[in-house]
Amino acid sequence: MNKKVWASGAAGLFACLLLLIAYLSYVRPEHSLKRAMFSSEPTSTPQSEVHTKAADEEAQKQRLEEIGRWEEAGTHFITDTKEPVVLLRGKDQVVYIQSNQLRFEWVGGSDYANIPLSFPVTRSGYIWRSGATAYVGFAPLPGSQTTKGDWYVIQLSPGSGGNPLRRLGDMPLSPSKVERVTFSSKPEGVLLLEQEEESYQEYWISGQGRQQLYVNDYSAAAQPTVNDNSPQHPAKPTQFTKTIELNDTTYVMEDDLGMLVYVKSSKGPRIYRLSGYEYQQTGNIQLDPALRMKAPYSESDAELIYITDRRNRTTQAFLLPSTRPYTFIPDPSLVQYDWQLLEGLNFVRMDTSHMYTMSYEYDEEWHTLPVWKSFISIEGLSEVSRQYKWITAKKGKESLSAHLDDVMNIRFAENMHGSFWLRSLPEVRKMEDQKKENTGSTVDAAIPKQEAEAEQKLVYSEQDRDQDQEQKQGEEQKQEQKQEQKQEQKQEQKQEQKQEQKQEQKQEQKQEQKQEQKRDEEKKQNQEKKQNQEQKQEKPLLLPVQKQIELQQVTVDSEAVYDDSHGMRWIYAAGHLYVKQGDQFVKHYDLHSQADSYESAKLVPYGNQVLLLLNKHIHVFDSKGVWEKVIQLDSELQEAGDEPDSSVENSYVLDAKEDRLYVTHGTKILSIGLQKGDVQTMFWQLHAQFGRLLLDNGILYVTLHSTSGSMELSAYGSELLSIHTDTGELVRYRLPGNYDTEAISAAKELQLWSPSDLNRLGSEGTRLLIPLNVLSDNKVV
Repeated sequence: MNKKVWASGAAGLFACLLLLIAYLSYVRPEHSLKRAMFSSEPTSTPQSEVHTKAADEEAQKQRLEEIGRWEEAGTHFITDTKEPVVLLRGKDQVVYIQSNQLRFEWVGGSDYANIPLSFPVTRSGYIWRSGATAYVGFAPLPGSQTTKGDWYVIQLSPGSGGNPLRRLGDMPLSPSKVERVTFSSKPEGVLLLEQEEESYQEYWISGQGRQQLYVNDYSAAAQPTVNDNSPQHPAKPTQFTKTIELNDTTYVMEDDLGMLVYVKSSKGPRIYRLSGYEYQQTGNIQLDPALRMKAPYSESDAELIYITDRRNRTTQAFLLPSTRPYTFIPDPSLVQYDWQLLEGLNFVRMDTSHMYTMSYEYDEEWHTLPVWKSFISIEGLSEVSRQYKWITAKKGKESLSAHLDDVMNIRFAENMHGSFWLRSLPEVRKMEDQKKENTGSTVDAAIPKQEAEAEQKLVYSEQDRDQDQEQKQGEEQKQEQKQEQKQEQKQEQKQEQKQEQKQEQKQEQKQEQKQEQKRDEEKKQNQEKKQNQEQKQEKPLLLPVQKQIELQQVTVDSEAVYDDSHGMRWIYAAGHLYVKQGDQFVKHYDLHSQADSYESAKLVPYGNQVLLLLNKHIHVFDSKGVWEKVIQLDSELQEAGDEPDSSVENSYVLDAKEDRLYVTHGTKILSIGLQKGDVQTMFWQLHAQFGRLLLDNGILYVTLHSTSGSMELSAYGSELLSIHTDTGELVRYRLPGNYDTEAISAAKELQLWSPSDLNRLGSEGTRLLIPLNVLSDNKVV
């Protein structure tokens, strides 16, 4: 029985075991089941992962140690190296040169070396590093189209295995001639300087691309060379000594040369060099609402950057944003009143009685000239408003208008500040489809043919004469300098004696006063000598006239030919004046030294004399062609915007009764006394272009077009000026379009003409006819 009991118990136990196995198979996955069944067996997977990670870390450590022993390239390197030479290294990244390949490796990030650049032949390169950035320039290969250098930037990014090399392209910058490398972290980029023969050129490049390449020096104190020391080749990288972040888009950086201004924009940065200056402070100038719609302006204010001239510690300023940072001496009132910027360096503000303007012009070398201030009175007027440059107001029932270009650009008028308001034209007759009168014409004239040898002899004789005069002037200058040096030495000795012997102070002061008087007298004498020399130079060169000569036909302006009542013909052509009696030439003058390339000469009969009107001189001849004298006009143009215009230069009108000649000369209207030779300015406005000058009953009439700024003539139209010759009183009239003074008719009507097509000067147009009696009745507002 015991056997039966044991057998049945064993069978039950075996059945329970089968049920347990079935249960576990149902509720557990297979691997869990195995672990439950064979839990006594060790698991090898975790131990294997730890071993692999440790091995990798050890291998990476060994690799980094190996890379750390690699030689680092100097500023100058070559690409054909058997052993790796490091160009730039980071924590776990390295860019290196080996076997004419530029390679990149990220230890731990990849198990192979990436090759972003290969060289078919050995190249010579230069590298400059700063942190995780380096700039590389390769010299061009022989026969390559690259003129100076092929440039790249290397930028390592931690945690990134992307290509760190970016090609910037061919640049007109030779890496072997770089004398200075200045890095900037914010804004990111590098300033490279290349010394040229008599100056230097700077370049800005960055990892974002070439952007603005050339960095030009806009300083009036621009240095022709970097320094007097011998340059270092190759250059060593430096940092800017100071970086000022003015706002999110504007940075000012300083170095030993001066300032660098960096301005971000949608089209890339604008970068300006201002050598010889350092940053001082920043102020704000309001923008005119119309200016905010124009490039490069976008904000409500402009920044007025105050800077210090390192040479003399004077304060200057410039405006941002700007297409060109013109430095100027800021007027104190810029920060005392609420000025608005119109454009360029033109400012405007208004109070209850006046509208004021302040503007800066530039000379031919773009140096800023002293500030010019002007104003227009609005006292006693109602409904005064300004829309950009146009001002409108009312005086009683009369509507008035004025343009700020007139206010800003005026330099002289007898009633200057009271002459800006434009009157409305009175009675006007308009005639369409009219041909222009006095359009000017050309004529053919026969003059002596100049042989090549004669021309050469003439040129050589002029050169010899000029050289002699230059030598004499040079000797006089040397003598003056010696005298000044002697006088300076004497003054220094006297100053020492003053310190040692106070009792002789009064006597020395008297002696100094005497010496100053002597110097003044010497200066006056030297000036008189120079004036005499200039007068001698202004006298035309009289050339011999041969009886038998070969003639040539030339085409000249009709006003450059004059036939008098005595049968004499006067011809001006190509810097020469010919006087012909019948078939024989009796006079031949050479005026090459006084002729301009845009010369518009005019021969004007004046009693028994003939005037030769040139751009800077008026020569007076008697009726037989004998030269008598010269009247000199302005020898130098005083401001930018005062350049003569060849199309309207020397428009003139003669008042024979008063012996005066009125001439448009550049942007001036001059009154010239033909007997005394005196020259007076009757009107002067910069950026002005005049029409034909006309005279009637002591009043000058002429049209004026403003060429200032970006203002279109079609928007501004033109003005008619009325100037009384005896008092200088000026009255302005607003014209309904681009009209020019044309003539005064026999019916005493002023004729104005406007072409139908501005691009076709010979086309038909519109003529306005204005009775002169209604113009003469108008007075200044």
